[in-house]
Amino acid sequence: MKSIIQFASRQEMTAASRLFPITKPRTKPAYDDFVLRPEYQSRKFVFPKGQTCIRILPQLAGSNSWMHGIHLLTHPNGQHVDPKSLQPKSKSVFAAAYSWLRANKPELLFSKNNRDGFRLLPSPMGICWLLVEIDGKMQAKLFYGSAYDGGTTGGNCGVAHQLFKAASELDQTSGHDATHAEHGSQIIIEKTTPHGSKYPNYKMSRNSVEVPISRYLERMEESEINAICPLHEVLRRVGPDDEWELLSNIIGEDLRDEIRNSTAMSKTPLTPKPEPVPHVIDDAKLSDATPNADEESSEMSGDSWH
Repeated sequence: MKSIIQFASRQEMTAASRLFPITKPRTKPAYDDFVLRPEYQSRKFVFPKGQTCIRILPQLAGSNSWMHGIHLLTHPNGQHVDPKSLQPKSKSVFAAAYSWLRANKPELLFSKNNRDGFRLLPSPMGICWLLVEIDGKMQAKLFYGSAYDGGTTGGNCGVAHQLFKAASELDQTSGHDATHAEHGSQIIIEKTTPHGSKYPNYKMSRNSVEVPISRYLERMEESEINAICPLHEVLRRVGPDDEWELLSNIIGEDLRDEIRNSTAMSKTPLTPKPEPVPHVIDDAKLSDATPNADEESSEMSGDSWH
C-alpha cells in the first residue's frame, strides 16, 4: 500500500511565509548619465585607484581648447548637460523652474537653512580627450569631472580643475605645457581614498620625458583614431520634453505640472539647432567656478544631494 503524502494547507503556507519571508534581492537603481551621446558612452573614463599614466590629446582643429567647460545638471540617479553648454543663449527647463520657485515658492529651494530643498542649478565641469593604455592597447577615452576651484573657503578642488592646472603648467626647460603635440608629456595621476573619507584624493605630476603625440597614435587601432572628434560633438542633447520628465524626479509631477503650465518652456522645440560649445575653461574662468550654481546666492551652500 502506497503512503499518502499530505501537503501543507493554505493557512500553514501563509504562516510559514511570515516566518521566512522571501524578498527580492536589492538592486542598485539605474544611473542615467546623459552627458555623452550613446555611441561615446563606452569611452567614459573614471580614474581607478592607484596610479594611472595618461597623455592628454592636444587641441583639435575646430576646437578652442583641449578641455571644454560644460554646465552639468544633476538629479537623483542621473545627470545631463545644461542646454546652455550647447547653445549659449538657450535656457534650460531647470533654470526656468528655479526662477519660478524663487519668485513663488522660495522656501522649497535649497539653502543653508533648508538642506532638504531642491537643487536645480548647474555645476561647472570640464571634459577632455585622454589617451591611456588599457590591457596593453592605447585607447582614446573621454574624461569629465568637477571644475570647482575650491572657492573662497579653500575647499577641495575638483579633479578636472586639478588636471587643467597640472597640464597647463609650462615646463621650465622647454617652455611647453603637457598637452603640446610635439613637446608634451604624460600626466601621472595617483588616486587614493583615505580611511573614513567619502571622497578620493588626487595627486598629479608631470613626467619629465617629452613624447610626441604621434608616438601614441601609432599604437592605436584605426577605430580608436576615427572616434576622436571635437568635444562638442560628443555631448548629448536633452530636449525640453525630456528635461521636464527629469525635473519631476526632483520636485514631483504635481509641482512640475504647475510650473510647466505657468511658463512658456513647453513651447520650446524639442531639438534645438546645435551650436559649437564655447570655451569656458581657462585660468580666469576656472577661478570663478563654483561647486554648484545653487550656491551663487549668499544663502546657499553645499554640493551633495539630500
